[in-house]
Formats: sequence, C-alpha cells, structure tokens
Amino acid sequence: MVPFSRAFEELLPAHLHDVLEWDFIPWEFIRNRYGDSRGPDLRALFEAYLRLASRLDLEAQVSQVIPAGSWGCMRCGFCCSFMQPRPVRASTYKVWEKAAAPVAWFYNSRGNVTKDNVYRCWYHDGVRLRICPFMLINRNDHRPFCTIYGMGENFRPPTCSKYIPRHPSCTSRLMEIEPWESC
Repeated sequence: MVPFSRAFEELLPAHLHDVLEWDFIPWEFIRNRYGDSRGPDLRALFEAYLRLASRLDLEAQVSQVIPAGSWGCMRCGFCCSFMQPRPVRASTYKVWEKAAAPVAWFYNSRGNVTKDNVYRCWYHDGVRLRICPFMLINRNDHRPFCTIYGMGENFRPPTCSKYIPRHPSCTSRLMEIEPWESC
C-alpha cells in the first residue's frame, strides 16, 4: 500500500479499505487535487472508484489502452487530471442513460428536472469530485489511462470526445478548461 493511502484508512469507512489496495489508484493526482481534504470529499471519490470497479472490468479496460508512442500522447495524466468538462443538456444525459454509458454515473442535475435541465460533471452522491473518476493508473506501466476512452466517443463528455492529445502540443489550453467551481 502507498504510504499516503495509509492515512485514508482512518478517514474512510471499512467498506472502502479494499479500494486503497488497488494498483489503479492515481495517488499523485489525488494528493495534488485533494491535499488535506477529509471526510465526505475523499469518501465520495473512493466510493466512485468502488462503483467503477463493480461495474467495469478494469483489467479489460487496461488491455485496450492505446500504446503511448502510437498516437503521440505521453499519457502523463496532466490533461485528464485537470480536465473539467462543461455541463451538458438533459438530451445528452438521456442518451448516455439509454446507452448505459458510465459517464452518466458522475453527472448531477442542476435545478428542477425539465427537458432543458443542465447536468454538471464529476459528482458522486451529491459531492463534487475534484478529479475525473475515470482516470486511473495502468498497473503495467504506471501511467494514467482513461477507463472510458476505448468505449467510443458517445461514452465520453463532449470535451473529452473532441480532445485528442498530441505531444508536444498537448497543453491544458487545448481543453477549454472551466474554472473548477463553474461546473
């Protein structure tokens, strides 16, 4: 277990302790985004990871990762750890729900439910996640990977679907980052 994760054992409920043992957890990015956070924020993130593991075959997702050299992306995780997709309309959300797209699990309705309702990204149980829950670490080469990228464009937020990192031009400016609190 990563030494940083040991501190979480006393912060997280017992049912989340197994998640701390995963090789997939992006500890460096969690440390950068969560710092000294306690309680509900961290619990929501690790419950999101538990939800992913219970519904997706993470080993299969890792096996579909595109090799780093084949498309120019260094897979450093910088882009995805800072990416904050814009809110989506109810129509987009309903397409995700109908297709059973995992991305719908982490969007939250803002306001009353109407046909023009807006859904905000990266929420779990009403708590705002500070990092994309789909960015995990490939245990084979210790680099980040996206658990939904291989599922196709319709299974990702529009910002993620339109963004194709190409090192060395890969910068956060290309992603239309929203301020953290705006989504």
